[in-house]
Amino acid sequence: MATILSLILGCSGGMDTVKARYLGQRPVADPLAVTAQKESKPDEPRLSQAKELYGRGSLDSCLTIVDRELSLNPDRWQAYYLKGMIQTERDEFEQSLETLRMALRHCPNTATDRSLVYVALGNCYERSGQTARAQQSFITAFNLDPLSEQARSGIERLKPLTSLEGK
Repeated sequence: MATILSLILGCSGGMDTVKARYLGQRPVADPLAVTAQKESKPDEPRLSQAKELYGRGSLDSCLTIVDRELSLNPDRWQAYYLKGMIQTERDEFEQSLETLRMALRHCPNTATDRSLVYVALGNCYERSGQTARAQQSFITAFNLDPLSEQARSGIERLKPLTSLEGK
């Protein structure tokens, strides 16, 4: 858990991120760590607190903060992203897909940020059993950011499953 928490709080993780995903733990893509250098807003502490709660598994508390953030700043793509990840974890797949699409609508046109959202979409599709859509989301994420280990891992993980679906 310490490894996952350190990844969520902004440390680089590489293969540890992929291993955590295989172990069924929360995805650790961190949109705030990616955009922290690009923008600084006074409401960052709220999202940082929400991330920390998410990392500790306090999903209800995290969701409360995220919903508050969205009520104050409805264009914050990171809040939609985090809310979508929580909804995926709770198996609320339709809501999660809708929320993650909102994250994409508000996400800046930076490849790394958009790739994170597509990875989250891929995870949601995968968990809901829609492997072909999951594979496409992971491919889109990889095309946006070829260095994304999560996108690469999703593609590799689903490759055998999507080839079976076509038969």
